[in-house]
Amino acid sequence: MAVFVLIAVAAAAWYWLSRQRGGEPEAPLKAVPLTTYPGFETAPSFSPDGNFVTFEWCGEAAGRNCDIFVKQIGVEPPSQLTKGPRSGFSAPLGLLNGLFIAFLRQLSPANQP
Repeated sequence: MAVFVLIAVAAAAWYWLSRQRGGEPEAPLKAVPLTTYPGFETAPSFSPDGNFVTFEWCGEAAGRNCDIFVKQIGVEPPSQLTKGPRSGFSAPLGLLNGLFIAFLRQLSPANQP
């Protein structure tokens, strides 16, 4: 009986010590910017799989039109989805189901249906 208790205590101690070491330490996380374009970027939204980000980008020139872009993480350059003088596109809501992008478009009173 004493041998059984001694084996059980030794096994429990071995298990507890092996769990305390934890193996290889994890590499520290490093934050990197998704974009570093000049001007103003806003409204980022990730695709469901995390591989793409949509965002609104206004260039650095004063009064520049803002357009919507999509960028694959780690790949340059981004793809421009909207284009036009004062197009009124804004607030992309992201890649819905990975295929479609929802966004808001503000029309001037002269262009309303």
